[in-house]
Amino acid sequence: MRLPFKLIVATAALLTFATTAIARPLEVSIDQSTRISLPTAARDVVIGNPAIADVSVLDGRTIMVLGRSFGMTSLLVTDTAGRTILNTQILVANNDNGTVSVFRGAQVQTFACASRCERAMPSAAPAAAPPATTP
Repeated sequence: MRLPFKLIVATAALLTFATTAIARPLEVSIDQSTRISLPTAARDVVIGNPAIADVSVLDGRTIMVLGRSFGMTSLLVTDTAGRTILNTQILVANNDNGTVSVFRGAQVQTFACASRCERAMPSAAPAAAPPATTP
């Protein structure tokens, strides 16, 4: 049984659309990591802009992507034969995990906020206490 040409074209268009819909960027929160399991062992892992995201290889089939700063970059992974096994975009976005950062020049203070905000991590070494004065 021969399939009509229009049916073949429609099926190809549908498959192309489905592939495009699936190929969304991988979203990673800033200062958070995401684990990616690969279908085969990786030989090379290349990140487009390491200032936006960093990649650590845990073993041949598992990598971790860390969001370093806001933006989008590419990730390419090849297997031992040099074939592409993963080629995707990495989107590093706001983490929305209840933190607030206050920027004053080069100094950054981060606060974890639930019922009240408390300093989460100091951005610089605490200043030395002023010398005690005696009356």
